[in-house]
Amino acid sequence: MTVTAHLKLPNILPGQAQKHITHNEALAILDGLAQLVVLDRDLAAPPPAPATGDRYIVAASPTGAWAARATQIAIWDGADWIFHVPEAGWLAYLADEKGLVAFTGSGWAPSVGLDGKVPTLGINATADGTNRLSVKADGALLSHDDVTPGTGDMRLKLNKSATARTASHLFQTGFSGRAEIGLTGDDKFHLKLSADGTAWADVLVADPATGRIGVGTAAPAELLDIVGDNVGTNIRLTRYGANPGAIWRAAGGTLASPTQVVANGLLGGFVASGFHSGGAFGGNSIGMFFKAAENFGSSAQGTYLTLETTPNGSASRAERLRVAQDGNVGIGVTAPAARLDVDGTVKVKSFTVAGMPAAAAGAGQLAFVSNEAGGAVIAFSDGSNWRRVTDRAVVS
Repeated sequence: MTVTAHLKLPNILPGQAQKHITHNEALAILDGLAQLVVLDRDLAAPPPAPATGDRYIVAASPTGAWAARATQIAIWDGADWIFHVPEAGWLAYLADEKGLVAFTGSGWAPSVGLDGKVPTLGINATADGTNRLSVKADGALLSHDDVTPGTGDMRLKLNKSATARTASHLFQTGFSGRAEIGLTGDDKFHLKLSADGTAWADVLVADPATGRIGVGTAAPAELLDIVGDNVGTNIRLTRYGANPGAIWRAAGGTLASPTQVVANGLLGGFVASGFHSGGAFGGNSIGMFFKAAENFGSSAQGTYLTLETTPNGSASRAERLRVAQDGNVGIGVTAPAARLDVDGTVKVKSFTVAGMPAAAAGAGQLAFVSNEAGGAVIAFSDGSNWRRVTDRAVVS
């Protein structure tokens, strides 16, 4: 062979004269191709004043002295251009772009450092086609840019292609999922838990379309919608210390434009309703509500508590009981004038003489005695005895 297989270095033949010429030519080729650093890969025509030893990758559609030499390596030897045909796998460092390119057999493709693309990266671990970035370490740090410097912010972005896809953080034990947080199968924000990595439960869901939050439901129907299971109490508030467990604060208008709370304005409340035989919530309900007794001025104002129910066939609740700001209680009365103000009759429990409760339980008790001598009668306790209200005689 007159040349070597890859770099095409000329061989010294047996009995060859002026062997130094062949030897020096081989050294020149080695000097040009070993540790290959080219100045540019975007020129289609030779530069006007190259320096001896300058190397270039000839761009597409070359002209002049580079005509028909696309993708080849051109080296200026001080008098002429010398061309070398690359083989697949050759690497060249681009001095102007500060990165490596690799010859694929048909062209030069970006490698590490040029376009920021690394097909896979494993740090103390093996990356694959699914986990193209794999890190095995006790910790990983992503920090704001304090060198450039940047804005001082640090935002980690997870982007998915469509609403039905997933962008999430998955937490695993032994590579089996236990918790997941993010956009899982829709554009709602989910917190999901699993005991085995297979069956998952939505613990919390926030709906971006409505701003509603669901606990135990993926379709919250209220601003905060809590759906419990059939085990234990659904909601529990435990208070420690002097502060109350929950505070409701109310205003009129909207969140963006709140206004003064006016008389009879709702400050907060609870509504209870149940399912009917058709499998949906029934119209009947019962509610306890805290309301303003008067327009709220610059200082604390009076409030009252109501108990309301929904009559059969009605679309709205009706007030049944009111506890006024002065402590008076009204049943069917919206402005109770006594400690207990009832709009209607009052019925007390019926007892036989033998079955009367102990009078000593407290003076002022009332009871209906069904078989008192002389006929049924209302009786009261004076703290020691039960007495008929008609004549104060002791019940016997």
